[in-house]
Amino acid sequence: MKIRGKIAYIKIIFLFFASHQLLAQQDFQLSQYMFNTLSYNPAYAGFNGTISAAGVFRQQWAGVEGAPQTTLITIDSPIRLLHGGAGLSMYVDELALFRLQTLRLAYSYHMNLGQSKLGLGMHAGFTDMSTRSEKFNFEGSNIDPITNGSSDGYLKGFNFDLSVGAFYEVPDVYNISFSVINIGLKNKSMEDEIAYKNTPAAFLSGSYTFPLPEYSVDLIPSAHIKSDFTAVMPEISCIAMLKKQFWGGVSYRFADAVVILAGLTFKQMNVGAAFDMETFFKKNLNNFHGSGMEIYFRYNFSIEVDKTPKSYKNSRYL
Repeated sequence: MKIRGKIAYIKIIFLFFASHQLLAQQDFQLSQYMFNTLSYNPAYAGFNGTISAAGVFRQQWAGVEGAPQTTLITIDSPIRLLHGGAGLSMYVDELALFRLQTLRLAYSYHMNLGQSKLGLGMHAGFTDMSTRSEKFNFEGSNIDPITNGSSDGYLKGFNFDLSVGAFYEVPDVYNISFSVINIGLKNKSMEDEIAYKNTPAAFLSGSYTFPLPEYSVDLIPSAHIKSDFTAVMPEISCIAMLKKQFWGGVSYRFADAVVILAGLTFKQMNVGAAFDMETFFKKNLNNFHGSGMEIYFRYNFSIEVDKTPKSYKNSRYL
């Protein structure tokens, strides 16, 4: 099958879903999920203890036009007055005909439980969806009068939604995360005949740190399970971190991909990369071996306020 044939195959799938009712899935895929907890769990906001700004760019199925592409930006910080932390996440997810833009504000209430810490959080935000309407049609055809009738070439809709989560951590030992995202509050259809609504998804993940001091290495296995309540996609990973500065590892996303991970920490900066080898394509696209690349960046910083008492002398009293 040539690339053009693959593109037609993708279009046919989306035309099937668009023929009566269009339902879009909003939970994006990240291979470096262990470094981007805030993107799917609001309870993580402020847990890092510093102001933390992060960005992720992900490209799936290299060489296939219309393949998934995700850009994610997050920022969060602990806020003592709120007894927890607050965060902001923004992402753009593009797939074939569709473009999703999401903005979420997060708050997490933190509780110290001895040597451990528990966060309970909530995201509130909205997702805006648009699709290029003329791409629903093949050349020389006019099969969808609904989409062709849009005034500016785009069909648009948006949803307000909530997400809730819990995050429990014993620092430098283990953590457990659970969240449910896309709990829709309000839906505005793109057109009367085309419904757009958020699809709820649940995430369960955790990691454990095994220190190997004789080698200056920490082994960190982790697991990540997500579900849209009709299907489940589990993923297992293991990272080796050398001197808390360099890391490398591998992940396996069941029935989907094998992932190679690598990265480093330099002062307040973390940089990571993931290379996906999609096993899905071996069976479904004539042995075309799909691949993907994901780049991750994080910068941690603090705003220091000088609280040193200052004394002033008036020369009148000398």
